[in-house]
Amino acid sequence: MTGYKMVMKWLWIAAGLFVGFASCAKDLAEDPVRPSGNGSVVQTFTLELPQGTVVRTRADNVSENYIENICILVFDHATKNFVSKIAGTGLFSSGVSGDTWSFRAEMPMGTFDFVVLANVPFLLLDPIMSGTKDDVVRNLVMTKIGRWDNIAVAGNRIPMWGELTNYTPVPGAPTVSLRMLRMLAKIGVSLQGNARDDFRMTRLYYYNYNTNGYVVPQEGNYTTDYGTVVATSPSTYGHPGKRSGMYLDYSDCITGQRDCIDRIYVFEADHVAPFPAVGWETDTAWRTNPCLVIGSFYDTDTQESFYRVDFIVNAGKGDVWYSLLRNYVYTVNITRVDGPGYANPDEALHAAPMNMETSMFVTEESDKTGVTMDGPYMLALSETDLISSRRSVLSTTFPLVVKTNYPGGWRAEIFQDAACTQPIPNGLWLTMDRMEENRATSGTRLVVGFASTAKDEVGSRYVKFTAGRMSLVVRVTNSIALDFARSNVVLALSGGSPIGGATIRNRRLTFAVTERDNLTIPANAQGLLFRFGSLLGMSATTSVWTTSQVVYCNSEYTARSSWTWTFGSGGMEPATNVPYCNGSDAVRTDHFEADSWGTSWPAGKRYNATAGIGDVCAYISDKGWVQGSWRTPTVEELKMLWTETGVDGTYGARGRRYGTPYTLAAASNGYGYQLMTCGVWAGAGMRERDPMTSFDVEIPPKGVVFIPAGGYRGAPPGKGNNPPAGYYALGGRNSFMWSASSRSHTYDPSSSVRGGHLRYKAHCMNNNEGHPGFWPPDDSEYVRGDAMPIRCIRVD
Repeated sequence: MTGYKMVMKWLWIAAGLFVGFASCAKDLAEDPVRPSGNGSVVQTFTLELPQGTVVRTRADNVSENYIENICILVFDHATKNFVSKIAGTGLFSSGVSGDTWSFRAEMPMGTFDFVVLANVPFLLLDPIMSGTKDDVVRNLVMTKIGRWDNIAVAGNRIPMWGELTNYTPVPGAPTVSLRMLRMLAKIGVSLQGNARDDFRMTRLYYYNYNTNGYVVPQEGNYTTDYGTVVATSPSTYGHPGKRSGMYLDYSDCITGQRDCIDRIYVFEADHVAPFPAVGWETDTAWRTNPCLVIGSFYDTDTQESFYRVDFIVNAGKGDVWYSLLRNYVYTVNITRVDGPGYANPDEALHAAPMNMETSMFVTEESDKTGVTMDGPYMLALSETDLISSRRSVLSTTFPLVVKTNYPGGWRAEIFQDAACTQPIPNGLWLTMDRMEENRATSGTRLVVGFASTAKDEVGSRYVKFTAGRMSLVVRVTNSIALDFARSNVVLALSGGSPIGGATIRNRRLTFAVTERDNLTIPANAQGLLFRFGSLLGMSATTSVWTTSQVVYCNSEYTARSSWTWTFGSGGMEPATNVPYCNGSDAVRTDHFEADSWGTSWPAGKRYNATAGIGDVCAYISDKGWVQGSWRTPTVEELKMLWTETGVDGTYGARGRRYGTPYTLAAASNGYGYQLMTCGVWAGAGMRERDPMTSFDVEIPPKGVVFIPAGGYRGAPPGKGNNPPAGYYALGGRNSFMWSASSRSHTYDPSSSVRGGHLRYKAHCMNNNEGHPGFWPPDDSEYVRGDAMPIRCIRVD
């Protein structure tokens, strides 16, 4: 094919991307089943991608993980017949190197097999209208005559495949996690040892290449290794489009005449090994195997010579030949050059290799997120970041697979700090069932868990694995961020009495528990505002108090039907005041624990519903309005969230600011759904190197909590605590949340604090000015009269 025809072919395919996307979206739009009770459901998916492995440099390889588009092929589980195509929406990435992607899709009701495809030109998908699953995937073949080059450019992204069988989507189903497999193999070349001094690489050709690549691997050509799909044979369906004797030129990809890394991406290819009894000299079948031909100047030579390099280990000595498999990396380490090669590339192609020693490092990327090398030796780990919620830390264990070809094996040591300078014994905070392997291993499975002491603190510990001069570190985290709700408390917009015309006592409260919930209750929703210990929720839509701003009142509280906003009157008085826990009662600890309020506190409850006071999170849980059991977090728990974040932000000692503060005029939604354009990220999922754009504001990734900068209601500036109250302050500038009072601060009869007890303000996560932290005990009940958002924490 001429260069002109090649360009036109790929321009046509690129155009097909847009046409195809419209087609895929059209299928969704014309589907007669809709999510509003008509037989479909919105499902959230998380795609776990193999983390890109860059040999020697180990740099992040975001381009290999980038996803431009998602399409799901739906097949009936029983008949295996094609049902529909569904476009994924809301696509966003997170994690190290963008190796985790999430999206949502409107799925039909029933039991199906799903084939999830990423970066596949919709030109291939458009013709799919019917057929069995086998027939459909067999025709998903991509043809490319030239190099698969520049994967960072739109249209050249690496296609990927994942599959989910025998699955029935149901409303409220948890997020579905899929492991994806790239369809391309990767080749690298690196000079090691004396070769770096005696060998100057000038040309690099990949010979006997295939022009056809199949997006979906053939049945029987892959297996499951530790729960991950791994290719075992090339999937060519008998039509590889092989170009024997022809090559792709990668000479321009050589850096410093020594390396070519992360530039050669190829379709799968099979090999033919020489017949053992005949060998290289007389058997010629090996000549058509995929191979490299490298041009160089040897030592002081002024004439180029050429060397054939096969994908083979132990060349000439009981050879092990490799096929090129999807998602594998094949790194050729040239370790020694003893003389010049052949006179030209064609001669090298047709002759047995000579005067060069190589070692082949082959790694499959799906089962590891960490890999390092030292010459011919490698050390690889299946995970480098393990995280458990604090609530379930004592029952959590992680499988971890360690692989190395180093003869002396590997050993592990646990450290307190990320720099691995403060060792701690096995069993003090973490437990590991083995700490070393005194031989090379193709896969040692470890079990990592938490010791009993881990329940009392959050944060991370670090396990350093070493093999010879190589080392890799695994971070193991006990995270309270995973226990927090995924949004502030808002007014439910469905599942109860309709908003229009209904009294506020017929409504209900809710908040996001799962990623799927964040589709309708985004994490950056400001939330309703509650005075300390009040069950009544208020909006924050205007700057001055009006009685209409009480938008929720629990049904048990019937003492009044209209409200004012006053301070200093005991919270339950006068008859029109919004109730809150201001400390005038005989209360010694206001942490909302059951029975701590004596006779006025119903047994076993953390609230007094008839009085309209107490723990609103516990009240929502007992009503069954959300999944699980929840309560208001304590001061200590909010401090833990702040502590485990572990990064320094632009403003303050912890957290990361997001977005630009805005004026109060931007507030418009009375039910707590106003989307804040700024706020603070917190939690163990934060990394100092992560840009803010790597997190989705509406659907945060695992281990990350977004606290919107929602402000609070209180007295107007300059008015002290005198009426008129209800002024909405610092909207879009500061992030406030109520906590329950600290259990560790008990009644002190000598205290000058009114009522003889301590009062703690919520954690103030300041994302614009001042310093974040906790307000100290306050001598005035007026602080408790302010209204702030609530973020609940799970207790079951």
